Amino acid sequence: MKKIKKFKSVSLGFHQIILNDKTLTTTERFLLALINFRDQPPRGCFSSNAELGRFLNCSSTTISKTVASLTTKGYIIFNKPDEENGGRVNIRKVKQSLKKRATD
Repeated sequence: MKKIKKFKSVSLGFHQIILNDKTLTTTERFLLALINFRDQPPRGCFSSNAELGRFLNCSSTTISKTVASLTTKGYIIFNKPDEENGGRVNIRKVKQSLKKRATD
């Protein structure tokens, strides 16, 4: 018997905000949506740059630069590796204010 994968429900409002923001590049839009999809509350998205790059068909360097851009633009919170998570895992979270705006 085949297992059916459960998908996280997606807020249309969130995606409308991303699509309507003309300051975002196409890569930023896709990465932001992917980070939101892979978010594991309360931790956030802890996928590696290489893994995210495989989904978006780009290099881990491109992902790193795009994460930096999204952080600067205020869309995500990026926590660099620290002792709490073994010093190996980057955590990315979509800002709660953005998620709240999508539901208003």
